[in-house]
Amino acid sequence: MAASTSTEPAVGRSWRAERFWRSRQIIRFGFLQYLSANPPGIVLATIWPRLIFQTVFWVMLGYVAAGPSGATFAYLGAIATALTFGGLAGMSDVPVDDKWAGPYSRLLAGATPPTWVFFGRGVAQLAASIVEMLVCLVAAGLLTGQWRTMLTLGPVLPIYLVIALSMSAAGLACASFCVGKRAEIAIYNGLTYLVILCCGALIPPGTLAALDVIGTVLPATHGLIAVRSVLDGGPWLVQVVLEVIVGLGWLLLGYVLFGTQAARSRRTGSDNFS
Repeated sequence: MAASTSTEPAVGRSWRAERFWRSRQIIRFGFLQYLSANPPGIVLATIWPRLIFQTVFWVMLGYVAAGPSGATFAYLGAIATALTFGGLAGMSDVPVDDKWAGPYSRLLAGATPPTWVFFGRGVAQLAASIVEMLVCLVAAGLLTGQWRTMLTLGPVLPIYLVIALSMSAAGLACASFCVGKRAEIAIYNGLTYLVILCCGALIPPGTLAALDVIGTVLPATHGLIAVRSVLDGGPWLVQVVLEVIVGLGWLLLGYVLFGTQAARSRRTGSDNFS
């Protein structure tokens, strides 16, 4: 009995060490895969300019619609919409690539659940989306004359980070029910534009009740309310908590659906997600 008891901590440490090693390797592979598909030259020449021009366009549209105040309103929201590229589309591509390239069926036989593989490899997309957001924040702030607003955003950057996390969770959840249906591009692009339309980034809350209702369960909605409230000197904590809850809800949805699909695939011998 004494010998058995003395070995338990060592076994526990070994199991934790192995799990940590696997997780680290998954995340590392995710970054290598991202850099392989998105070399720095491609990122600098195509991805960043596109996102910067998009952000500048939204800010200028806000100026046309409502003058300087509209430009500032749009600037704060456009920064969050930059997260949709890596957070929604990029995160969705992680399991989509596995499905169409073929390794998904091999993941089912691995020691690490496919769900955790997707989450771990998606860390690279999350990191890329945060960098893209910061690039747009600075570039659009300078190009559109919003540099004064840009300089005040330091205290609210953690809120934008929360938005980035909830956006990435939504991207994974989106992929969990669209992979294999040959409609994943339409589905995650549709979710991207739904977020832009309903999260209050560009259309002020209260403009259309239907958009507000849909926006309550979408990422960025509550986070942007918190950002604007902080800058106005108002309360913000409740909205940040709601943003966290929305992100956790999307994350849980993705976890359940990926787990259900993996169990179905093992049971039926088919790796179809339909």
